[in-house]
Amino acid sequence: MGKGTILKSFSLMVFLVMLSIMLTAQTSVSEMTLNDNVNIEGDIFLNGTGGGIIFPDGSEQTSAGSPSWHQILPANERFKLVMNNEAVLDRETGLVWQRVATNARYSWDLAQLECYKLEIGGRKGWRLPTLTELSTLVEPSNEDPALPENHPFTISGYILVGPGRGLADHFWTSTPLGGHAWHIYFYNGTALAHSIDNEYYIRAVRAAE
Repeated sequence: MGKGTILKSFSLMVFLVMLSIMLTAQTSVSEMTLNDNVNIEGDIFLNGTGGGIIFPDGSEQTSAGSPSWHQILPANERFKLVMNNEAVLDRETGLVWQRVATNARYSWDLAQLECYKLEIGGRKGWRLPTLTELSTLVEPSNEDPALPENHPFTISGYILVGPGRGLADHFWTSTPLGGHAWHIYFYNGTALAHSIDNEYYIRAVRAAE
């Protein structure tokens, strides 16, 4: 066998080894990106559960901007008081809610303005929830009010002794329908669309748009 043939064979072998290494590395990156949701080009790493953000130092922060709505938690684990006990974190969705609604009703336009004016727990950035978001607080098996067990929500001005006591009333959402807008009747959890001139309660939410 000539020197040229030996050199060509050696070069081919080196090429095949390098190709094998590259393909293995690419497969590992693809599997890591698809299966573990790891962004290898950035400084922030998303974990595989979608439950939060893992930073380079290993710390983790649950993100309300990307809630996992697939989970169902026991009643005693679902809600947590946050922001000086003035707001409620729903661990099922990652949404943060106004805990104590004001004992006042507003038209749809004024309800949105009132939410923008709110300062709860020393923070602004509140808004009316969408129909989908507010519906997550409905417990279909309950009524008067149709809220989950062990919920911490109240309405200022009411003495919460009897069933409902204001919590079973109508609450606006930000979702429009022509000249109407959706709201939820928390007596039985029904979603209804009425004139934006009607006056209903509000329970603001703080989360990503």
